[in-house]
Amino acid sequence: MNNGKLVAAIILFTVAGLFTYSAYRPDSPEQSLAQARTAWKCAQCDNRVDLASDEVKARFEAANFAVPLTCAACTQRQLYTVLACPVCSTEYFGSEVPGHTGKCPVCDPDADAYVPQVVEAGGKRRVVHQN
Repeated sequence: MNNGKLVAAIILFTVAGLFTYSAYRPDSPEQSLAQARTAWKCAQCDNRVDLASDEVKARFEAANFAVPLTCAACTQRQLYTVLACPVCSTEYFGSEVPGHTGKCPVCDPDADAYVPQVVEAGGKRRVVHQN
């Protein structure tokens, strides 16, 4: 009879473990990738949107895989991805956008003339330029 209780306990713990794993397991890499969001900005009207990768894919398919994408706010084909400066977090367009250098307009991290000082206060970052 003790063997029966032991087998029942093992089965019960196995079922509970499987239930817990299935309820709390992390999302699959495919789901995480589909939920990843990127920043996009219109070069015409400055409208900024965060798009999930599946939304980007759908917009590319609708535009016959042409770049730039169409901005929902102004209906112009001027929607590009934006980059974030690693120093001051300013968002800027890459060099693929006509009229843009692909460098941060605030501190130009590729220039070695000076290195701006980043000051954090109250949860906000700001750049202090020293000449």
